Amino acid sequence: MIRARVAICVLSLTAMPVWAVDLPLPGNAVEVARIEEEGVALDLPLGPWNGANVPTLGVEGDARRVVWQIPGQATARQIIEALRPALEDQGWRVVFECRDAVCGGYDFRFSTNTLPAPEMYVDLGNYRYLLAEKETGSALSLMVSQAGRIAFVQATEIDPAPVSEPALVASSKSVERTEEDLSGTLDREGRAALEGLVFESGAVTLGEGADDTLEAIAAYLDMHPDHRFAIVGHTDSQGSLDSNITLSERRARTVRRALIDVHDVSPAQIEARGIGSLAPRGSNESGEGRQANRRVEIVRID
Repeated sequence: MIRARVAICVLSLTAMPVWAVDLPLPGNAVEVARIEEEGVALDLPLGPWNGANVPTLGVEGDARRVVWQIPGQATARQIIEALRPALEDQGWRVVFECRDAVCGGYDFRFSTNTLPAPEMYVDLGNYRYLLAEKETGSALSLMVSQAGRIAFVQATEIDPAPVSEPALVASSKSVERTEEDLSGTLDREGRAALEGLVFESGAVTLGEGADDTLEAIAAYLDMHPDHRFAIVGHTDSQGSLDSNITLSERRARTVRRALIDVHDVSPAQIEARGIGSLAPRGSNESGEGRQANRRVEIVRID
């Protein structure tokens, strides 16, 4: 039996974003729970349970989680297959999908942000999961399951917080030195590792101290307007290759977005690419090696 909506939780009275996803659910779908939050950090599964953990995509921003219950005979597979093309039509790119045992069953399900029963019920032997993203950096996960004659759908959407100007102004000497090092390496080799951009394992958020490097990149690009460059993301070997390639591309896109939004770089001059763990600088057997491998490089492409 479908329950009436039991929970609407809005944690701020300020305006929430206009959500990007429009799910074409059946007309008899009933929204039974909704949570909207501002300025949160969520980890969305980016790969299956690997025996130790579930690789995740870390996204910070405004988030909403909505659950619907749908009476009838529609299966989890049928629902996810109907929603996938609709998402693609709206500009979403599916980056990971799995089902129950392939995802990792119990271990995977409890690594998600799925809301609890009775509003959202997940049959550990009968569920489907999908993760999608947009060029803007928005991320969306869907968890779909079925119990008896009721299907359960949860959508989790995160609209990333805009990149803002840093509160502190970096010293001119520090920026000049970074510009000199970056310029010299790019002129000699056509590529340079951006050592000032640090990522934690599994995360896409830039760490502290990134502004000197971003400012140096912007200055170099401004001096070379006739050339195009790729921002290339790399990861350590933790997790699957597919999930690491997706993660590394998101890191590259984070850097590209900061260069465009904060440092006024032309979008046409830079693109973002990710190659995961395919080009390590250090051994993935050590913490230091894995840290060295989690990097972003700039590469001249014409």
